[in-house]
Amino acid sequence: MVKQTVKLWDGHYYVSFC
Repeated sequence: MVKQTVKLWDGHYYVSFC
């Protein structure tokens, strides 16, 4: 399982587990 952190345009972070 891979943890991916994406920084959004508004400065928040979106973390998804694939």
